[in-house]
This record gives sequence, C-alpha cells and structure tokens, in this order.
Amino acid sequence: MRKALLIILVILLGGAAGFGLAYLVSQRLPLASVQSNRIIINPNTPYEGPGYGRGRGMMGPFNDYNETPNPSGTSITMDQAVQAVDTAVGSMGSDFQVAEVMQFQDNFYAVVLEKSTGRGAFELLVDPYTAAVSYEPGPNMMWNLKYGPMGKTLVVTQDNSVTPADAKNSAQQALDKQVPGATVEGNGYDFYGYYTFDYQVNGQIAGMLSVNGLNGQVWFHTWHGAFVSEEELVNE
Repeated sequence: MRKALLIILVILLGGAAGFGLAYLVSQRLPLASVQSNRIIINPNTPYEGPGYGRGRGMMGPFNDYNETPNPSGTSITMDQAVQAVDTAVGSMGSDFQVAEVMQFQDNFYAVVLEKSTGRGAFELLVDPYTAAVSYEPGPNMMWNLKYGPMGKTLVVTQDNSVTPADAKNSAQQALDKQVPGATVEGNGYDFYGYYTFDYQVNGQIAGMLSVNGLNGQVWFHTWHGAFVSEEELVNE
C-alpha cells in the first residue's frame, strides 16, 4: 500500500511540475530570459541591453519636475535641463551639487557630487521633451554602493579596490577592442563602487562608459545617442 501511495504521489508531483512549466511557456516567460538580460558584462563586450529612450525613464520619474515645457515636441534647452536638475538635487539635501550637464541626442545627463567630499554621488538623466529627471540606469543603479539602488542611501561596507589609474586603463583597453581609435577623456568621476569616463573620437566626445570599482568590468552607456554639448558647473 505504501509503495502504491508513493508512486501516486510521484505521478502527481510530476504532473504539477509539468503544468507549471507549461504555464511559464504559455506566458512567454522562457527560463533563459534572466540570463538574456544580464547587466554585468565582459570587459570586451559593450552592454547591449534595453536602452533608455524617451519618456519617463527606466525606473520611473525621479520627481514631479516634468511640466512639459515644450509640448510641441521641441527639445528643452541646456538652461532648462540645468534648472530641472538643480531643482531636483536641491530637494535631496544640502550636501549635493551638480558638477556638469551634458546634452545628447536622446537625453541630458548630469553628474552629482557630494559637497563634503567632492566625490561622485550619483548620475541623473533629464528627458529632453518633458524635463522629467530620473536616475540613470546601468552602473548608477547596479554598482552604486552608497546611493543605489533607486537612490536610497546604503551603508558602505566596501569601496573601490580598483585604482583610478587601473580603471582608466581598463576603460581604454575596452575602447581599443570595441571602438578602435577612441580614447578616454580626462580622469572621469570616482563614484562609490565604480568610475565613469567620457571617451573621444577624433577629438570629439563620442560616448561614455563605466568601470566597476571592485572587479574592473566595463559597461558602455548605450542609451545617450550622439553628443551635442556640455556645461561644466563645478571645476574637477
């Protein structure tokens, strides 16, 4: 009798597992979907995951500073983007300041520093049509040890073991393989957990990439589009 009951139980469990798998397939949730969206990459391969397009952003709006200043579809100006970022950052506390704002084809990008340390705190994006401010996806979300994820302050238990010089070297090595002829510009920004650098092609800014401060992995920022202009607000 026990043996018969055990056989019946095994059959029932097997059927339940099969039903569950069939349900996942029917819902178009392949088991490999998590692997296909991995966000930590090999230094030799630029990140090609979901980009950051127009709208409210990957993780929703940073705040309510999205009054749609140009409903006709015309991009906001650099001054409007700077004002939006200043207002947003000002609401977070007195120890933050905007270091620079860069205009790209698909968004405005801003670096925020800690006033008390001069170190990178986090990175923001500004929608070019609504002026909505949001946290930048990618390294800013996944590698920031102090102000991520979602910008919530965490207790820093470790810091960058990769030196700034080694990080810059790793960035250049990745560029040599992925964007031949490109060079790292300047010394970049040192954040808690990673570094971010601009890179140039023929003397002009062509893109941006980050280097993990713990393992040296490289992540290309693929969501900006072509570079347009920049405004430095704090001297490095």
